[in-house]
Amino acid sequence: MAGYIEDEILFEATVATLVILHEEEREKKKEKKMWVREWVARRSRFGAYSCLLKEISSEDSRECRRFLRMSSATFYDLLHLIEPAIRRQDTVMRQCIQAEERLAVTLRYLGSGNSFADLAFLFRIPGNTIHKIVMDTCAALYRILRVDFLKVPSTEAEWQQISLEFAQRWNLPNCIGAIDGKHVAIRSPGGSTHYNYLKFHSIILLAVVDAKYRFLYFNVGANGRAGDAGVFRDSTLAAALENNTLNIPTPVPLPGRVTPVHILLEDTESHRLIEGDWRQNPHQLQPLNNAAVNRSSTDARLVREEVKNYVNEEGTVPWQSHIVFG
Repeated sequence: MAGYIEDEILFEATVATLVILHEEEREKKKEKKMWVREWVARRSRFGAYSCLLKEISSEDSRECRRFLRMSSATFYDLLHLIEPAIRRQDTVMRQCIQAEERLAVTLRYLGSGNSFADLAFLFRIPGNTIHKIVMDTCAALYRILRVDFLKVPSTEAEWQQISLEFAQRWNLPNCIGAIDGKHVAIRSPGGSTHYNYLKFHSIILLAVVDAKYRFLYFNVGANGRAGDAGVFRDSTLAAALENNTLNIPTPVPLPGRVTPVHILLEDTESHRLIEGDWRQNPHQLQPLNNAAVNRSSTDARLVREEVKNYVNEEGTVPWQSHIVFG
């Protein structure tokens, strides 16, 4: 009899435990079913896009430009291009985050380097949603804009226009690009593959710009241990130059000379002109006669230095120094 009672008590205790666990699980599910936090739900009334950004865009165009790193007009031009790719649909459960706000969040992240957590409080959007918005919008920006805005010139007319701008703006004729590399600091991925001569881990951004600081070509991802010359040698741009597939114009003489010559893309590591079968005669590259102000090469290097200094100084964003690359 005593054994039977003990078994019944044990059974009741087990049932009671299961009931308690079941109730706890139900409470957890209830908590998970909360669709959005109350302060997040007030995004349309108090979020940065609905309030702050709309205020400064209508009242203070200068501060709007500082917030987005572009004018309001440029913002809407950009939105027009990518909206179909980032637009989302409302559901019966909630309203989607509109394309305008998605683009504003992404531009603020890229322009300020603020963390997702900071942006979550600013825009009243959960951090994990901010992360997805930024990744999706960046992918759309690259996919849509690269065709018209991130491409190497492919016609003689395009190269001639670049050469003309270098001559007019920087007094460097026959130049069709300025090239340099930049070490972008990353967290150590392990080993010494990405450890550079500056004593930190990095990947290399190699870029070519025109006379107005506009990017003509970029190559990013080479390990920091490699030198600029090696990165360029292995790039698609070097192969295209060697194979003459870029439709570079026929060389023309430098001012005051009769021998046709290109001044093209200095290899900044070894301080020589990049080899190509368009440049067979080294005697063509004789010094120009002294001009009243002999600053042609120095001024032209300012194009490259201006971009490099900007991304290292006032254009710097916090995530440059700690972003992790997979």
